[in-house]
Amino acid sequence: MRVKLGHVGHFGLAVHNPEWDSVAATVEKHFRLGDPTAGLVAGIEEVGHLLARHFPRKPSSSR
Repeated sequence: MRVKLGHVGHFGLAVHNPEWDSVAATVEKHFRLGDPTAGLVAGIEEVGHLLARHFPRKPSSSR
């Protein structure tokens, strides 16, 4: 079975962060090994780490 993998997201994030290719490679690796669930989970975790690193939380002003 052939599957095409792509991501849909904000163009500015992809331009700002070429590390998205790493996320796609991780997901693809797991798909090729026959474990798409693990691939999606790993990809989502990587995206979370990338977003946290490039867009850290701002301290709450009132909480």
